[in-house]
Formats: sequence, C-alpha cells, structure tokens
Amino acid sequence: MSNTYTWSVTSAPTPPSWVAVTSSSTGQYLAASNLNNNIYTSNNFGQTWSLTTASTSPTYINMCSSSNGQYIYAASAPSIQYSTNFGSTWSQASAPTTNTFTSICCDSTGQFVYAGNNVLGIYKSSNYGQTWTQTSASTSVAWYGICCSYNGQYISAIPLSGTSVYYSSNYGLTWSSTVVGGTGFTSITCDSTGLISFATYNGGIYKTTNQWSLGSITLTGAPSANWTSVCCNSTATIVAATVFNGGIWISTDSGTTWTQSTAPGGPWQRIRTDEFANYLIATGTSIYIGTNNTPVIQQPGYLLSYSTVPSSFPSTLRGYTVNLPANGSQIVLSPSSVNWIAGTLSLPAGTWLIMASFCFGTISTTGAGFQLYITNNQTGSSGSAIGPIVNLITCPSYGNVLQPFVITLSSSSAIYINAYTTSATNPQIITSYGNNIATRFA
Repeated sequence: MSNTYTWSVTSAPTPPSWVAVTSSSTGQYLAASNLNNNIYTSNNFGQTWSLTTASTSPTYINMCSSSNGQYIYAASAPSIQYSTNFGSTWSQASAPTTNTFTSICCDSTGQFVYAGNNVLGIYKSSNYGQTWTQTSASTSVAWYGICCSYNGQYISAIPLSGTSVYYSSNYGLTWSSTVVGGTGFTSITCDSTGLISFATYNGGIYKTTNQWSLGSITLTGAPSANWTSVCCNSTATIVAATVFNGGIWISTDSGTTWTQSTAPGGPWQRIRTDEFANYLIATGTSIYIGTNNTPVIQQPGYLLSYSTVPSSFPSTLRGYTVNLPANGSQIVLSPSSVNWIAGTLSLPAGTWLIMASFCFGTISTTGAGFQLYITNNQTGSSGSAIGPIVNLITCPSYGNVLQPFVITLSSSSAIYINAYTTSATNPQIITSYGNNIATRFA
C-alpha cells in the first residue's frame, strides 16, 4: 500500500496552537484542544469545526474517544472532562482534581477508560467515566502516555522519565514492566489487540509484538529524531509519527521502513488516525489532515442496524428491535432460536479484511450465551465457517467482538454474519454499533 498522503489545513481557528486530538474509527468525528483551553469538534471529517461548551479552566493535554465518536474524554490539569453525546455537553469526572492527568485512553465502546496522572498513578472507569478507581499502577511514576486494546483488557503505559514500559493484561488489575531502553518517552499507541504497540522517545521508536514482553521488543527503522507522537491503524500495518520540527513520517510495513510525508515540517504535537489509516489528523499551529491517496476500500454492510425487523429476516428471529443512542440497535433472540442471519455482504474477488469489530453482544441472563460467526452459507450452522467463532458466554457483560481476519476470494462471493443462541430457555440480546465490516486492500 502506498504511503502517499495529500495534506491540507483544516478550517479550525488559528492561532493559538493545537495540542490534543482524537478521531472516531471512520475519521468522521474529531475532537481537538488548543492552548486557549478550548475543545472543538468536527462531524464531517474535519471540514468544519464547532466550539464546545467544555470548561476553559483546565489545560487539555490528551484526548480519546470511542469508535463511534460518541464518548470523548479529555485529560487535563487538573481534572478529566468527558462528553457522552459527541461533544454537545461536557461534565467533570469524579476522578481526583489534584495534580495533572497527562494521558488517557478508552476501549472501542468508551466504557473502559484509563487515565495516567503525574503523581497519583493510573485511574480507571468501567462505566463510561461516571466513577473512577485507582489501579495498582505505581504512584512513583509520572505517567505520560497510555493506550489499550479494543476491549480495554490490554493496557500499555509510558512514564515521563525512565527506560521501562509498563503493561497490564487484566484490565489494570495488576501491572508489570520491561526495561526497553532509551529515555524520555513521549507517546505510545497500539493495535486493536493491544499486543502490537509502538512507543516514541527522544531518539527513536520502539515496537513490541507481544505487549512488551522480553524478546518481543525491537527498535524500528525510524531515524533518530525528537519524536513527539505516534499512531497506527487497527492492524498496526500503517504507522505514522511526528517529529517536533521534522515533519510527519509514515511506515506501511509495521515500522520496518519509514518515509517522510509531504506535510509541513512542524512544529507538531499529536497525530491520530482512523481505523484504516485513510486519514491522518495532526496538530500543531493548525490542524492538518492527510488523506490517503490509495485508501482501503470500505464495503458497508449491516449488523443489526435497523429500527424495524426487515421482512427478509427468517422467522427464527422471534424478537424485536429498538433504537439506541450512538447508532446502536438492540435485538432480542427469543428462547430456542437456532440460527439468525444478522447481516450479509456480496464481495467481489480480492483480499478482504473482515471486521465485525463494532458488533457487541450482551448476555441478558446468567448461564445464557450465543455465538457470533461468519459463514459462506445462509443457513448458518450448516454452512462452512470462514471466520473464527466467538462464544460470548465466557465474556463480561459488555460483550466482545469478532477479531479481524483476512480471506481471499477468487471470485465474487456472499458472506453472512450469523448469531447462534446456545440456550433453549433464556433470551439473548445483541447490541450493534457501526456498519463497516469488510475492507479490501487497494
């Protein structure tokens, strides 16, 4: 895939300089903070920007958002501000309001949020920012950067000083550290699994393929520079990083080789990307957007995103749908439902990345469960499974997602998203967000 991006300055007001920025999974919903302590949002890929009502008292340092852009979190001195409605209104979180929250990240739904403080350790919210608890992460470290997997389970964090990267594989319950090298970490990012991660420091960019465990860490091919920020797409194949006064650099082979883009030289503060790296969003004296000249082709499908049950759905769907906020719909599979077609896509020949990463299941009754899988046969269980089967009975109440996987179709073919209930007595609930489930590599 080409690393050629066309760069343009957005209409975001300037001056003052811009600091933090965050993007939804498609790049449509953006939020950014500037040195006037303002937060602006855009709902049209950065074409226009609106000033929000977020408090101007804090100095916003870092931001994150859910995949659909509905939940936005801003780390600041000395508080955490958050919005549950795409930035329309804002509230101050109940996290401590002393010292400085320097870093923040959230899972794809926005439910699990982690925020690093320069004195008080790392705090966690498991309910969309409503309440916060302190994790067991060290309080003797001034935390400076943090990232997590799509479900919030795997977390990696960097200190302002020191040579170690810290990580947790159990939602922040316990933490470990690995001496990596370098000093003065400035940014960290990870793929959707949380296992592949990149960390910048004043000198280079480190990479791990197994969440910073020994033997999994290498120094990438990035040149020695004053790196300020790094981001990657959901599969960590495309990586972009900023040098303060040295431009924006891009790797399309997961960090092995790097090329400087045509973006201005800087100064640059932060860089973020959508899920597919079709757009790069970078902050400095202005907000710039880089548009990939050879984008991943997105094939829209549908995953329960209906306000009424389509007549084409089989009678085994004995349930109903209701509209939910943030583009979500909820479907109840009645007891004894065996097979139910949640969606179908007709794909032309080519290599496709299949991603049901916006489909979340919620178990409605203890002991109940269902499976979500992809087949090449409309009848579901009698079809040949071409994707991994996810049994949600073992997952927490927030559900899980179908891990991305790659298939190659030699000719045009139809694929089906199937839900299978494992209980004959208890109803099952599936909640869906988003509708892009397949992408083809251009």
